[in-house]
Amino acid sequence: MSMLPTAFITTALLIDASALRIEIDERELRLRGLLGIFRKTIPIDEIESFLVSDSWSACHGMIHFTIPAKGCIQINRRKGWSISFSTNQPEEIAMVLATLGVPRALRLK
Repeated sequence: MSMLPTAFITTALLIDASALRIEIDERELRLRGLLGIFRKTIPIDEIESFLVSDSWSACHGMIHFTIPAKGCIQINRRKGWSISFSTNQPEEIAMVLATLGVPRALRLK
């Protein structure tokens, strides 16, 4: 019977990791798994720069949320670990970040 809780937790983690919600407003960028188990919030003023790649496996942040997608974004922070995530809308996210005044990096740090 001890296998049942382990199977439930494993299933919940897999479901949560199967989709990533990306929300951006003028204050912060929020990453959330489907169920909200995996989540990360980054204040916009903590972002030093961002990098866009057309391959979902090309970004290598210290914290990385990845599922197969069209591309990825790497967030370089002023303090703390870099964060990267895969997305099907890398250029749209880049446009929003640029509109908020976050500079685009030319290459990986």
